[in-house]
Amino acid sequence: TQKIATIARRLFAAGDASRTDIAIADANVASARAELDLATKSREEQRGDYESITGHQAPNDLMIGTYHRFVPDTKDAAIELALANNPRLAAAFETADASDYAAKAAMGRFGPQVNLFGSFQRDVAGRSVDVSSTGEGDEDWSMGVRLRVPIFDATIAPTVNAARFEAVEARYRALDQGRLIERQIDRQWTAYRSATRRVGIVQKQ
Repeated sequence: TQKIATIARRLFAAGDASRTDIAIADANVASARAELDLATKSREEQRGDYESITGHQAPNDLMIGTYHRFVPDTKDAAIELALANNPRLAAAFETADASDYAAKAAMGRFGPQVNLFGSFQRDVAGRSVDVSSTGEGDEDWSMGVRLRVPIFDATIAPTVNAARFEAVEARYRALDQGRLIERQIDRQWTAYRSATRRVGIVQKQ
């Protein structure tokens, strides 16, 4: 397009073109630059969405003619694949599970506790030792079970509630990540179908 504009100026200088022809050529150059800027912006958005959906860095180039085998047949299949293989989503749900276990552990610290204890001593010649080689002396066995039941602890409710809220928040963050992926897939599927139609139009042109 820039070459056409240059030729138009040469024709104008030679008297074979009008100022209107030059203006049209310059407008075409500006239009092409605007389309290039828009395409560049769209490419960067697509790369960002690709990395967000797949969790991997976007490739620099796509092999023309072979990309079809990477595209699922339907949008629902694409969403299912993304939700099943996205590492960030998997990490979000693992974090939510860990928060659930942390909440249960916080509750367990304030529940009843059972402790077992035991000891053995043998009295030999007035001395208490654990083991006697002669087998003489009195044996002293001690075994028992100790049960602790907290009656009141002012820190129970705030600590347990905080752990529960953190678990719920982590679960919602994971669900939001899944919904974000679904929205991105929906938008990308529409863009893909539109781009496929444009490819056919450009090929005819």
